[in-house]
Amino acid sequence: MSIEKYRYLWDGTEDGWELHEINRTSWNLIFLFEVNGPTTEQITKLRKLLPELQSISSTEAFRLLKGKSKIESKVIFSNIAIQQIKRQAEAMALNFEVNATEQKSYLPTRNGTQVLVIENEELANQIVLNMKRAGIKVVESYVD
Repeated sequence: MSIEKYRYLWDGTEDGWELHEINRTSWNLIFLFEVNGPTTEQITKLRKLLPELQSISSTEAFRLLKGKSKIESKVIFSNIAIQQIKRQAEAMALNFEVNATEQKSYLPTRNGTQVLVIENEELANQIVLNMKRAGIKVVESYVD
């Protein structure tokens, strides 16, 4: 993709541009069981904890988990929510691991009032790279 035809989006000639680097950590849990899979008691506890198991019948949950030595939560939790779900899982004496995924994205802004939203990911990445090469100020932020 040639970025030349998209110079109207950003060409480095205007003052006031910043790149907002948005950092986010997403969390999920991996519940660990014996080789034969979770016990009836563990499945009952998981159904109280995980929305994806609350939305199905007990029979379906048992069928889904039978013989599995681990299950990864489908729900992605924020920094705050993961703390609460960890406390609940610990109180239920469930064995689990926490999995964190770091995400980083960039949002070009101008003069604190204009935002450049580019829907084409490849083009957006190229413009961000060009802005970095040009020395545009990067402002880091962390969101939950």
